[in-house]
Amino acid sequence: LNKVGPAITINTNGNLINKINKFFLEPIEIKGKTQFSLNQYLIEQFIKEKNLLKDIEIDDISSINDINDIDENYLTRDELNRVATGIYQTILDTNFVNIQKEISYKLPAYAQAGLEAAIKIEYDYIIENDLLKEVHYFSQEDLSFYNPNQHSYYIEIKAVNNTLVFQLYGPQFINTYSHSYKQYNVINFAEIIKTGSGQNEVGYPGYYSILQRTTKYPDNTEITTIITEDIYNKKDAITYVDNQDD
Repeated sequence: LNKVGPAITINTNGNLINKINKFFLEPIEIKGKTQFSLNQYLIEQFIKEKNLLKDIEIDDISSINDINDIDENYLTRDELNRVATGIYQTILDTNFVNIQKEISYKLPAYAQAGLEAAIKIEYDYIIENDLLKEVHYFSQEDLSFYNPNQHSYYIEIKAVNNTLVFQLYGPQFINTYSHSYKQYNVINFAEIIKTGSGQNEVGYPGYYSILQRTTKYPDNTEITTIITEDIYNKKDAITYVDNQDD
């Protein structure tokens, strides 16, 4: 198959790189005339890997530590979002439509506003005699899109050093697709000083972006459409100082 478009890279860590070889050993098939769901694909991979959770000892299912131990066998929320972001960026310069995505409450360092996608999969655990026997999966926040072509495309995910590399494969498109920002604003946060005692809070900026896709046809005519409009709310920084009398 031919490479379609440039490779997309997302920074990551060693833990996710090891999991890529487990859950994404084969390229992801984006079937023709089908709405693809990343969560559905991942849940299917998790079910195939039932040996990951075989007889894990659980002291207290309500314990955050025990739950984290289970999650580490699959993909953490941060790892899920990095994979979703890479796939989302990979399909921007295509004719895939009906793109449905979520974003994080705070823009992560590995993505720009408008270029991030976030997903969420919840788990329900079946415990017998303090042993984890089964996990049920529930899609909460998904990345999905429709492939309007008759044929399939494939997304390959490879781990290179501390980087994930995403590459789309399939027939070349008749038209040319590109994406750009129609609008991109940074919303600065304020520094708020309060007297008295309290926990200082770190602030971070907000972002507002509109991402658009331009389709260039063989006769050189162009049509531009909006793909997503993303809003990240700012958080003001709060610093507490002693209330000292003069």
